[in-house]
Amino acid sequence: MAIALTDVFAVALHLDEQWFRPYVARSTTTLRTINYERRYSEPDPLPNQQRMGAHTDYGVVTVLWADTTPGLQILGDDGDWHAVAPAPGALLVNLGDLTAEWTNDRWRSTLHRVVPPQSPGPMRRRSTAFFFDADWDAWIECVPTCSGPGHPPKYPPVRAGEHLMQKLMGPRTLSKSAALDTAANRLGRRAE
Repeated sequence: MAIALTDVFAVALHLDEQWFRPYVARSTTTLRTINYERRYSEPDPLPNQQRMGAHTDYGVVTVLWADTTPGLQILGDDGDWHAVAPAPGALLVNLGDLTAEWTNDRWRSTLHRVVPPQSPGPMRRRSTAFFFDADWDAWIECVPTCSGPGHPPKYPPVRAGEHLMQKLMGPRTLSKSAALDTAANRLGRRAE
C-alpha cells in the first residue's frame, strides 16, 4: 500500500507514475503497535497532559490503523489542535519529514500528538503504525517539479539512512540533529 501511495504522490506532483519507485524499492520499514490504557485506579488526566507529545514522523509516509477512541490530534494551519476520528475500517495517512524535504515543503509533514480522552473511567486506545522510509542508500533531493526560478530547494540533499539515523539519534545522544526539523515553525507557534 505504501508503494502505491508513492505512485499517487508522483502523479499529483506531475511526475511519471513510478518516479519514486527507485527510491523505495528496498525501503526501511517499521511496524509499531501502541496501546494507551487508563485503568480504574488511575486519576483523571491533568490539564494539557499528553500521552505522546507533538511530533512529526521521520520518513516518507506513515499508514496508521487506529480505533475510534478519541485522542489523536493534528495541528491545523489555524494554530489549533484538531481531533482526528478515523472512519470505521479506514486507515490514516501521515506524511513524514523526508517527504516535506523532498517536496520543498509543498507537502508538509503531519504534526500530531495523542492526548488522553476527557471521559471519566477506564479508557483504552490502540493504534498500529506502519512507518515507510526510503531505501537506506537513496539520495534524496528536491523533486524537480517542486522548485524553480525564485523557489530554490530549501533543504540540502541527504542519504535517506543518514536522515533517519540523525532523527533517531539526536534526542538519544542529546546532540543537535543534522536532519532538519520541518515542523519547528508550526510547533513553535503553539505547542500546548
